Amino acid sequence: GLTAVEIGSSEDLMLGEPVIAIGNPFGLGHTVTTGVISHPSRPIATDDRVYQDFIQTDASINPGNSGGPLLNAHGELIGINTSIRANAEGIGFAIPVDRAIKVAHDIMAYGMVQIPWLGVDLEDVRLRTGRSTAILPQVRSVNEDGPALGVGLQTGDLLLQIDERTLQGR
Repeated sequence: GLTAVEIGSSEDLMLGEPVIAIGNPFGLGHTVTTGVISHPSRPIATDDRVYQDFIQTDASINPGNSGGPLLNAHGELIGINTSIRANAEGIGFAIPVDRAIKVAHDIMAYGMVQIPWLGVDLEDVRLRTGRSTAILPQVRSVNEDGPALGVGLQTGDLLLQIDERTLQGR
């Protein structure tokens, strides 16, 4: 007798768009918080890599909200609440629903996530320019049989964009 949530899209999210986070923070049960999209495509840097394209929100996400839905103002699922910035308040992140749907389809069809193969080994490098720091992927090596060789990627190249999309990392 339950109705499934309508699936929205995370492709065209806008800065400042209102959102609703639902979860079970700290075991308090059935908690709803509201906020806005602070950034529709934020990279998250960890000690060993950068994860691209998370939805950043100021809707309260706490331990227990992870895995809960991030909804738009129409009640459509646009993300899966995932993590927070531990040394700050009001900075939460969600996996975009479009990526979550792709992962779910891959697991159902192939038993695992299908990851594109570039034919390169990459390493995240930290670059400092003035007061800001960026973390970008750098080519460590190029596979002789991989697609990257055909487009001219070489060891030492920094990847600044893919297609027309700028890579960013902090």
